[in-house]
Amino acid sequence: MNNAFKVRPFDWRDTLLVQRLQTQGLVLNHERAHVDGVFPLRDALRAYLLLGTGGRRTLVMSGQVAFAQYVRGKESKRVRLTYLAPAPTNDDYAGRWVNLLNQLTAIVGAQKTHHIVAEASHDGPEVELLQRIGFGVFTRQMLFRRASSAVNNDDLPPLPGLRPWQSKDDWGVRLLYANTVPQLVQQIEAPIDDVLNASRWPHRLVLEQGGEIVACVATRRGRVGNAMRLLLHPKADACVEALIRHGLATLASSNAGAIYCRVRRYESWLQTPLETSGFESVARTVLLVKHTVARVMTPEWQRLPAVEGRAEATTPFAHARLGDSAKVNGE
Repeated sequence: MNNAFKVRPFDWRDTLLVQRLQTQGLVLNHERAHVDGVFPLRDALRAYLLLGTGGRRTLVMSGQVAFAQYVRGKESKRVRLTYLAPAPTNDDYAGRWVNLLNQLTAIVGAQKTHHIVAEASHDGPEVELLQRIGFGVFTRQMLFRRASSAVNNDDLPPLPGLRPWQSKDDWGVRLLYANTVPQLVQQIEAPIDDVLNASRWPHRLVLEQGGEIVACVATRRGRVGNAMRLLLHPKADACVEALIRHGLATLASSNAGAIYCRVRRYESWLQTPLETSGFESVARTVLLVKHTVARVMTPEWQRLPAVEGRAEATTPFAHARLGDSAKVNGE
């Protein structure tokens, strides 16, 4: 391969390149863009000055004039693409995407990354291009927006069992996550990336009923907006509108105003209560993943008599009383 087209980490020499392209690319993480804003050059310079100690990375392909940005959590086996420029508006730019992403896959794969996740508009040309490179759709998503997060705390509906999240609730919420999120999504995304990350989601409430956590709501303030995440067991559906209002109340003092809430396809029943609470849909996207590791096939010589037969895949479901020391799945 021509060395001029090789991908490398961003450094100060690439400032003008990123500055020129930062308005010509595509967002690949829509919630983050609406809540924290899109500042490719600032993110690139900040990561460069931090000497790689943060989670954000920028890779540049100067020979073909393109760059990609992604986020990787500490000790995570997954990276999340956030921005790629230029947008694939013609065959030349599409070719740059293919070259850049193929090299990015090799780079992060060498760093023991297992999954690369990207989000794309459901009707955008980038979906087909990502699939051509080897990405596959693993779920669909809607992003909802409420113009104002102002809520009158005096009018909050009573919700027995609702309280601030405590450290003792971690196990209960992990169990709720395991029981409500499809296995495929769990294999790609870790709970810590969502509502379990206290440093990222400082305002968290849990709903306890019958000794179990049946719902939680987490909120955070970003640079240009606010975000809310909901995690509910279907048996808590009668409480969802009240839970949304209590979540909005945690952001009542925010100056940013707008609040965003994502809804995955497997959570589609949340759409109606969100719309009743003043939210409206602003984006429909698909989430895609590319695996950087492959299954190693080994010969099956002979089954042991004790385990003769074929394993069946089942949907995991477990109950746990809060305070119990028992764990499931050997954790």
